[in-house]
Amino acid sequence: MKITDVKLNDFKSYGDPPTIIEFQEGVNAIIGENGSGKSTICEAVGFALFDYYPGSLNQDDLVRDGKSSGKAKVTFVSNKDGKKYAIERYAGRSKYDIYREEDNAMLDLNSKGEVIAWIKEHIGIPESMDLSTLWQSSVGVPQGKFTNDFAEVPSKRKAIFNPLLEVDVYRDLFDDMRPVVNVLEEEKQVVKDDITRLETRVEDLPELEEKKEGLEKDIQESKKKRDEANEKIDKLDDRKEELEKLEDKINTVESEISSKKDRLESKQEALSGAEDNLEEAKKAEKVVEENKKEHKEYKKKKERLDELKELKKEKDALKDEIGELEKELSGLKEKKKNLEKNVETAKESKSTMEELEPKVEKQEELEEKLESIERDEERLEDKKIELEDLLEQIEKKEEEYRKKEEEIDKIRELEDKADSLPDLKEEREELTNERSVLESKIGEEREAVERLKETEEAQCPTCGQELTEEHRKEIIEEKRELIERSKQQIKELEDELGELKPKIDEAERAKEQVQRLDGLEERLEDIESNIEELKENEDELREKITDLKESIENKDSLKKELEELDDPKKKYDEAKVRYEEYKDAEDELEDVKEKISETEQKKEGLKEKKEQYGDIEGEMDEIEDDMKELEEPHEKYLKNVDLAGKVEERKEKVKELKSEIEGLETKIDDLEDELEEFETKFDSKELKDVKQSLKEEREKLAKHETKIEEKEDRLDDLNEKIDELKEVEEELENKREELKELDKDLEFTQFIRMTYKDSRPLITEILVDEISQEADSIYRDLRGNPSEELSWTKDYEIVVKEAGEERNFQKLSGGEQMCAALSVRLAILKILSKMKIVFLDEPTANLDEEKKGNLVDQLRNFTGFSQLFVISHDETFESMTEYVINLAKVDRETKVVSR
Repeated sequence: MKITDVKLNDFKSYGDPPTIIEFQEGVNAIIGENGSGKSTICEAVGFALFDYYPGSLNQDDLVRDGKSSGKAKVTFVSNKDGKKYAIERYAGRSKYDIYREEDNAMLDLNSKGEVIAWIKEHIGIPESMDLSTLWQSSVGVPQGKFTNDFAEVPSKRKAIFNPLLEVDVYRDLFDDMRPVVNVLEEEKQVVKDDITRLETRVEDLPELEEKKEGLEKDIQESKKKRDEANEKIDKLDDRKEELEKLEDKINTVESEISSKKDRLESKQEALSGAEDNLEEAKKAEKVVEENKKEHKEYKKKKERLDELKELKKEKDALKDEIGELEKELSGLKEKKKNLEKNVETAKESKSTMEELEPKVEKQEELEEKLESIERDEERLEDKKIELEDLLEQIEKKEEEYRKKEEEIDKIRELEDKADSLPDLKEEREELTNERSVLESKIGEEREAVERLKETEEAQCPTCGQELTEEHRKEIIEEKRELIERSKQQIKELEDELGELKPKIDEAERAKEQVQRLDGLEERLEDIESNIEELKENEDELREKITDLKESIENKDSLKKELEELDDPKKKYDEAKVRYEEYKDAEDELEDVKEKISETEQKKEGLKEKKEQYGDIEGEMDEIEDDMKELEEPHEKYLKNVDLAGKVEERKEKVKELKSEIEGLETKIDDLEDELEEFETKFDSKELKDVKQSLKEEREKLAKHETKIEEKEDRLDDLNEKIDELKEVEEELENKREELKELDKDLEFTQFIRMTYKDSRPLITEILVDEISQEADSIYRDLRGNPSEELSWTKDYEIVVKEAGEERNFQKLSGGEQMCAALSVRLAILKILSKMKIVFLDEPTANLDEEKKGNLVDQLRNFTGFSQLFVISHDETFESMTEYVINLAKVDRETKVVSR
């Protein structure tokens, strides 16, 4: 994987807007003074990617002072698919968001467990490994602990590295599998009971199968009789169908003859009506011809009248337009009078403004000075309130400082108790192992007793000879006594474990508190720095308050001078309003005069145009009189013209109806001949006899069906019982197979349980040896000395050998210890995960200049990891890489000052 950038928002000393720190491949040096926020970058990566809370175990300690929440966003390239993702984790809100950068889509992960599993998959570590443990031990070892872990006593080193190598899991598996053995034994007994119960249930199965065979024979005989009855019914059905078809044909033909006669009568009536309609159309045709001339004259007069009406509309429109122009002229003349008054008002207002301008300038100057003083008064009150808040903050911070000191002192008193935790856990492990051995022994003895009880021909478990009944009972009694003694020993061990548990719990709580010390001390330094900054702010505020008091002393004299002016600005503004309102009146007056002249000319032109239309109304009256005389013949023409046009159509209809009547008469004759032929073939008595026979045969069939149905119901009940018992029989066979499998599972589980117990030391030895070899290779590269050898022993001690001389970790120099610790931690990272990144927080702490230089040279030449993050206040590391991030704290907030 590769980290591309870290974005911090209200996270410890990082504020809002957020700070983005970009990284590249190779060495990234993060440089800054103590307290500048360097380690916070490392802590943010641990928090977002590895579920690690730096310092204390409280998320709120990660949130910037005064804020309700903060967040750390880490963008990285996945080891799984090579895509870029961003993990955004909120401090103080227990929330994760993960985005895929290529489409900015948020992944659908519903719980913290799903998020942790996704992170492990994409950064390349085993699912069973704890993220926080990996971070603390290898990827981002907290400041000051890089070499300390290897200087601890063996029991403490085991407490540190056993969880990481996951070797404790084998001991836990051995303990966890004891209940599995018990469950399998209980399941075995349950299956035996089931087999006995099922064998009793299947005893009646042969008798039921014999009954089933007899019932099936009876059903076959009844079905044979039913089939014979069905054959008779089919023959009667065929004859009945033939006769009913003849009867239906007779009824159909009779119905069709009746229908045709009805249609013939209807057509004859329609012919009479059609002949009457034809005569009516011929009469209308004669009326149209008599009034045709007068109709044409009427239409001509009507067209001329319509033309005259349109001309009259045009003439009336001109009259209305002349009236509108006369109204417009009246309004313009009134507007002219008003504008002449407004011109005079504008001239007077402009003169007044020119007189008041010097006084207005003086008034504005005084008002501006007073406004400035009033703003200073407001600022003075604000500064006083700010000073009160600041003094309250200083008091709170000083109280917080005292409480943190007291908290640290109390935690330091717990260090001895926390140090006892590995020894207590080791004691618990020994007691637990001893208990497991006794439990296994009890299981073996119980099995031996069962084998001795199950058969009379048992052999002696010691010599293999056949046992007498008396000897067999003696051995069983001995083994029962041994089981009871083992149970008593287990009870004693559990009592000891019970007494040990509260001590371990107390030591673990003490350890949790002690682990908070580094974070609390760093917090104490931050509070002290914060108090100093607040006191500097207090001095600045008091100085500003003094300056503001001096600036508002002459307020009263300025107010008196302003009152003596008597507000000329108000009078000026009133005159200005009048001037602005009427200043365009003179131009508007000229426009109105010009418009009056244009309107009068337009009015005269319209009067001349109106006179050209002459006496339209007289001509319209003459035409209307002529149309009244022509109206009667015109109406007769219109009333008959449509009917007169239907003469030919009605002639055709009469002809069509005569033809249809002739066809119907012929069809009726043919149908009467067909009816006579069908009546000679049909016998109604025969149809009645066939229906009676059919009824009798169907009653017989129903009786056969009822018998078959009753017997089949009985057969279904019998089959259901037989099927049920066969399922029981199948279940019985499955239970017998299940019993065999349980015997195998129990034997295999016992084998696996003991394998887990025996595997723990071997697995530890293999892992440590593999890590040791990799660490030796890294150490030689870092040191540049191929003659030196590094080994990491089974009790997690570092030993360096050169020229036949061995030195343990305590005897190494500071620079050698740093290289050795770094080699082992990088080897752990390389062997246990696919990660190729590591954070080194203040790696040169407690080293002199020469050793610092040597370590820098060694790290510069180091290969095998894609990204190396060096966090230091020491500028020596700037020579390692061209990519250097310099941090500084400005106004209590961390800033990136250069890249």
